[in-house]
Amino acid sequence: MKITVYRKHTWTETVKYILQWLGDNSGCHQKPERSFRIRGWQFPFCARCTGAMTGQFMAVIFVILRKIPPAPFAVFCLFPMGIDWGIQEAGVKDSSNARRFFTGFLGGFGLFSLYFAGFIRLKNFMKSAGKTFLPHGNRS
Repeated sequence: MKITVYRKHTWTETVKYILQWLGDNSGCHQKPERSFRIRGWQFPFCARCTGAMTGQFMAVIFVILRKIPPAPFAVFCLFPMGIDWGIQEAGVKDSSNARRFFTGFLGGFGLFSLYFAGFIRLKNFMKSAGKTFLPHGNRS
């Protein structure tokens, strides 16, 4: 019989463990040469995924502030990430971690902005459809 002894973890160890678990289960390749390092510890996401998550977080902040960018701008934000990935994948030019982060940030921001814009349009459509088909005085 194996007995497991648990010890208390520091706050930073707990955060590292959670981030590592997220990185392991997110689909990120986690290549060391494409990941940032913090005091020698490899961040559990590559630079592009780190940028994408940061961009997604920023899009949530924009939604909270009710400053959702227009859809054409959000779509435009998706292109740099795809182009950078395509150039790198084709072997034309290797990307740097800074460029991966920046293009990932734009892609994450653009994608989440489109998601939120779509959700808001759907919500407004459902509101207007409810008013059109179920007037307040005639609910049968």
